Amino acid sequence: MNSTFLKLSSALIFVISFVLAIFAAYFQPLIGDDYSYKYSVENSKNFFDYFIFNYTGWSGRSTQILLSYLAFKYNFILDLIKIINIPVFFFCLFIVWKIITGEKKISSNFLIFSLLIWLSISSVAENIIWFTGSITYLYPLFISLFFLNFYFDELIKRSNSNLFYHTFRYTLIIISGLISGSSNEQIAFVTLFVSVYVVIKIYIKQKKIYIHLVTGIFFVLIGIIYLIYAPGSYERLNTQENNLVSNLYKYTIYIFSSYFSLGEETSGKLFFLSIIAISFLFNSTFYFNKNIIYKNLFWLVASLLSLLIMFPVVSFVSVRTTFYALIFFYIFWLSINYQININNSLRKTILILILSSLFFVDSIKGSLINYSFLKESNYRINLINTAILNDLEKVEVPFFTIIPSRITYIQNPLHDKELLNTISFYNKIKISHNVEIKNEGLPFSKNILKNVKFFLD
Repeated sequence: MNSTFLKLSSALIFVISFVLAIFAAYFQPLIGDDYSYKYSVENSKNFFDYFIFNYTGWSGRSTQILLSYLAFKYNFILDLIKIINIPVFFFCLFIVWKIITGEKKISSNFLIFSLLIWLSISSVAENIIWFTGSITYLYPLFISLFFLNFYFDELIKRSNSNLFYHTFRYTLIIISGLISGSSNEQIAFVTLFVSVYVVIKIYIKQKKIYIHLVTGIFFVLIGIIYLIYAPGSYERLNTQENNLVSNLYKYTIYIFSSYFSLGEETSGKLFFLSIIAISFLFNSTFYFNKNIIYKNLFWLVASLLSLLIMFPVVSFVSVRTTFYALIFFYIFWLSINYQININNSLRKTILILILSSLFFVDSIKGSLINYSFLKESNYRINLINTAILNDLEKVEVPFFTIIPSRITYIQNPLHDKELLNTISFYNKIKISHNVEIKNEGLPFSKNILKNVKFFLD
């Protein structure tokens, strides 16, 4: 088969799949906490009022507060965030790739690596597609990797000596350091640990202490202090059970099952298959150098650290809180395996073609399901708005019937009921599920692929 044809086919399938994944993210309707933020913004006089409400009553997470306010104050920003979620995630992976390999351009090896990660992470819907999940986990990851990239550039002397660049870089380090420390508790402590480690490593290697890197760590610490002292975080902690034995039991289960998706979805099967694939692709001899492992062990520590700091809130952990642990484990695994490039061009092309085809199936299925989910959500909202306009005291809405895809964030009927209670509270109307429904109206009963199958009937 013609190699050029395979390359063009692979590239075309990847681009189409990427666009479809963006559509899937855009079609994902507001769900769960999205509505809490929406109504909080609508009921706040200004940003300062909204900030105080969140900082004292919910959380001090800076990206969560800022982006949720902007998104629900200006609709186009909400749309923009949905559109760029997928590109931002792949850009995060590119920063990872640059840090580990030193490559500054998108290569076939990077595409293979990024597609393996995209297809294997089980919490894609919660951490990347869902609006609240993205502003809580994805964007803090992006800012932190952006921040850490400056440190690794200095470690291997990739930085530019130009005065303007140095001043601009200093400013970016301060801003990104402050946001990294204040955006999410897990990534804040991971960023602090990695940045301190790199500064120590630079001192040992170069006998230098760079003021701009130390300043960056200082601002990460300021962000962490700001986050720790948020009264809203302790308001939520007060609702957690204080039984130490029970919490230790929950935490033990959490730690040992984190790399197995907490038993959900594929129970970690795809994750472990992907790390085996990374070894096959980038370390075909399966030779693991002790010095390289020791040199990069801090990435594994960073992965575990993101889990260790969850003990105080163990009652609230879920699969989305394992996101950082998986990402930093992937960084560790790539760093100890990236010893030999895939030299066979045809082999790389075929791999990209296979992975892009899987990406295509994932994306087209997700976009179709999320579009159907959006229609169901809009139908319910229209029923509620009509009832409010007609001054009705109560309204019944149907369950969500769509069977979710891997990139669809949807809540179970119990959590959906809590969502309806939230909407009821803010709109002063009693909203409940319509329980007198036919079989086709039952939760998670609509298979979109069957609709496609019988489309012409």
